[in-house]
Amino acid sequence: MTDSDWEAGNLLDVLGDPLCRQALVIAHESPVSATTLANRLDVSPPTVYRRVNSLVEHELVQEHRRIDADGNHYRLFEASLDRVEIALTRDGYRVSIRHRQDLGDRFDEFWTAFGSSEFPSRTERSTDHDSRTDPSPL
Repeated sequence: MTDSDWEAGNLLDVLGDPLCRQALVIAHESPVSATTLANRLDVSPPTVYRRVNSLVEHELVQEHRRIDADGNHYRLFEASLDRVEIALTRDGYRVSIRHRQDLGDRFDEFWTAFGSSEFPSRTERSTDHDSRTDPSPL
């Protein structure tokens, strides 16, 4: 799912889910497997995967694939969310997401901006989503 594919209201529904919020906090500490999340949240693995898939779709969590020494493949999940801001507008509200960036991301952003003579003004990536069609209260 790309930034433009989801609505602000859908993101707020995801963040309104207590399990999603708890999973975000755990995945913010360090990359974590679905099994670890299931154990820490005291829920079944399918429940964790439903929540994590929603977080990945909304770009709040990144999925990393790892291979252990025995050649087994497994997935780790890491929170990519740094901040969410909600602004009320005349037509509803606007949701702005700021993602965490690692040094490599910032370096790439710098060189891209340097080549175009536009320097980045901040180190976070920001994505705004308007909800003009859903002026429902928060």
